[in-house]
Amino acid sequence: MVAIYPELVGNTTLLIYNLTPKFIQFKLWKPELKTHNHYQQYQRHCILTEFKNRNNDSLKLKKERNNLMNTLKRKLQLTDYKHFERFLYERPNHVNKVTTKIHEKKLRNLKEGSIGQDYSTMKDKILHNMSSYQLTQAEERILCRGMNFCIENKLTDYLDFQTDVELNMYKIEEFCHPTIFRSLCQDMYRYSKQLIINNKKKRMRNISDKELNAIRKLKNNNNIIITKTDKGNAIVILDKKAYIEKAKSLLNNK
Repeated sequence: MVAIYPELVGNTTLLIYNLTPKFIQFKLWKPELKTHNHYQQYQRHCILTEFKNRNNDSLKLKKERNNLMNTLKRKLQLTDYKHFERFLYERPNHVNKVTTKIHEKKLRNLKEGSIGQDYSTMKDKILHNMSSYQLTQAEERILCRGMNFCIENKLTDYLDFQTDVELNMYKIEEFCHPTIFRSLCQDMYRYSKQLIINNKKKRMRNISDKELNAIRKLKNNNNIIITKTDKGNAIVILDKKAYIEKAKSLLNNK
């Protein structure tokens, strides 16, 4: 999927995590204008344009490669063709791995940390369970997303959705046989296209079934209170009985 143009992986990650590479961080006469919405939108537009151009180049190269391979398959003996095909796979695969490592380092520098969500770290910073109720892993994960997280959304940015699918498919490439991986990529591309067509006028859930059940379970739990802290976006879970008693003691304090 991205073997011909490994730089696409870096671009998809930039789009997904809303990161700005250095070559799009323009110098302005007034630095405070960098926080302006128009400036950030133009940066995003530049990244999208870069991704589209590289994606088009990748598709053209794939088409040229397939045409050349079909020609060679007709003219070469089967043994020679198989050796040549293996060489063409191993060489781009090596370049892909080297380029991916370089981009991962750049992305970590831009994000000032690892790419992705580390719930074990986030849990200690965001979630404070002071109740007697023991949270499940699914409940912890959904609460770590924050009180303002939208669990249902309409799919409008189709490019972001497709790049997210591609990026996650790329993560499993090293665990699959090349033939199986190509087949999986084709299937996922077809399914994502069909999903976009089916959901143009519908809303989609941003969470798994386990996380949805966790929300329902927390909502129906009448023994606890889930609230935000006075400062910051941290979430606190308290026993409802203790919370009410504390509130009464504060109200009775003259």
